[in-house]
This record gives sequence, C-alpha cells and structure tokens, in this order.
Amino acid sequence: VSLDGTDDAFWAALGYVAGARAGPRVPALLGFERAPRIGFDDLKSFAAAFGTTASAPLFHVPGQTPCVGMGDLPEVSEALSPANLEACWRDLGDGPANETVDLIALG
Repeated sequence: VSLDGTDDAFWAALGYVAGARAGPRVPALLGFERAPRIGFDDLKSFAAAFGTTASAPLFHVPGQTPCVGMGDLPEVSEALSPANLEACWRDLGDGPANETVDLIALG
C-alpha cells in the first residue's frame, strides 16, 4: 500500500467503507504492514468513521495497532479498492442540486 498523495479524507473514507463491510465482525485491515507508521490523527479519523457504520467494537491494522487477544486472522476476506472509496465519497458528498457540500462530519 502506498500512502503517497493521501489526505485527511482518505482515512475517514476508508473507515466508513471498512465499517460498512465489517458489520459485526472485527476486521483486520491487511496491506499496511510495511507502510510508514500511520499517524495518531489518521487512526482517530479512521476509527470515528468506522464506528459510524460498523457494529464491531474494534478493528485491527497489523503492524500499526496492538493485536493482544486478536488470535488468528479472520478466514473471511474482502478486498477494498479505490473504487469503493470513490463511491463512498460520491455518496457522502452528493448534496441537493445546485448546492455544494462544505463539511462532512463522521463519528
């Protein structure tokens, strides 16, 4: 995973989509193991958006978050793509005709 060129909205959109996909399951987000350390504010943004759409109490990002008590990784897997994030952004940013959305707050 390359995080070059991402902005603050990336983490909120990823959390929103991951939470919607996870439902009650505790997800492990793979692909960030070799990424630079994810910033605390980025994780907070992800967590706030995740909590908006998921009913799971937590998430895990191997190599980035503590994994105490997580056990083995889940057998079920789903791939998230840039298209998932684009669809999320469109859905959240689609306001009434002839109006722009100035702020989207999650969490």
